[in-house]
Amino acid sequence: MFKPNTLFYSDGYKPGHKKMLAPGTTRLYGTWIPRSLKHAPKGVKKILTAGPQLSWKWLHDEFTENFFKLTKTKAMLFARDMSLYLGQEYDGKHFGALWELGYLPIETQAL
Repeated sequence: MFKPNTLFYSDGYKPGHKKMLAPGTTRLYGTWIPRSLKHAPKGVKKILTAGPQLSWKWLHDEFTENFFKLTKTKAMLFARDMSLYLGQEYDGKHFGALWELGYLPIETQAL
């Protein structure tokens, strides 16, 4: 069965974001909400977000099984694959540091 590399579960332009960060950046902030109701069905005036815990559990389990449980050599094949995907050399050393850390350093908060 075909199983995509977990680290490819992202938009194709996102790998370039790392180069856009100011040197020394240690924290990023983001929200997980729709940007607008532009494409919502007619009459929808509010959005309720429910169940983000399930998404975070899936993300945790996916990375545990398909990145952190791999050998470092296998996990680092992502950098090679990313270079092929982007058509240019991709510096994936930070994925080695992530693998050595052993978990996704993500903190979440909800209201």
